[in-house]
Order: sequence, then structure tokens, then C-alpha cells
Amino acid sequence: MNSKPVFDGGANVAVKIPLDRYDKTIAFYRDVLGFELTPYFHEYTGQSHYCRFGTLTLWFDRVDHFSQTDIWFELNTDDVQQARTYLSENGVNFRPELEKLPAGMKGNWMSDPAGVVLLLKEDERLKKAN
Repeated sequence: MNSKPVFDGGANVAVKIPLDRYDKTIAFYRDVLGFELTPYFHEYTGQSHYCRFGTLTLWFDRVDHFSQTDIWFELNTDDVQQARTYLSENGVNFRPELEKLPAGMKGNWMSDPAGVVLLLKEDERLKKAN
């Protein structure tokens, strides 16, 4: 078995929201809680908004083909290839079909045993820490 790579929580959390709940969810965070939401359109994910949520960036992504809300987390590693091998050896389910990654991003979609989606991505800062 390969040595264990370094893992650390990322700065982004995505809330994947079905079309029929998106506008009311945005209104809740903006109007009821008073968060400053910034609209964003991404070529891969479509309509989104984002805001600061403590030390995190919280993304609200409209997903027209979802029937329920999903929460996706970012998981950073020092070496994505080593991490992928290590995680595969430990039974992790990789999910490349979920969403196209931006060009040049070293990463993979995966899910934990409960089905929570994680974006495993390489973070240069973790390499420098070791």
C-alpha cells in the first residue's frame, strides 16, 4: 500500500440546489440572513451565487436536473496522483461523471461512504508545508 498523502479541508463548499428551490434559497440567504451574495455564471456549472461563510466560500449552484439539495466539499492534497492511488486502495468511489473540471485543474470528483461529494484537488501550499 502507498504512503498516506497529506489531506486538508478546502476553502469552498458547494450547495447544489434544484431549480424549483434555487430562487427561494438565494432570497433566504440574501434577504433573511443578510449575506452579501455575488451572482456568478460558470461555463461548466451554470447559474451560481457565492458569499463568505466564516473562513469558507459558500457556493449556491443551480442544478436543473437535481431533485434534492446536495452539499459538496473541497478536499485538498499535496499530490493528487498519490492521493488517488491511496484512496482507490481504500475503496473510495471516484465520480468523474459529476461535473467537468476546469482545464488545468489537477483533481478528481469522489464521494465518501455516506455519498457526500468531495472535490479532491492538488494544492501547492500543502507541498511546501512538507
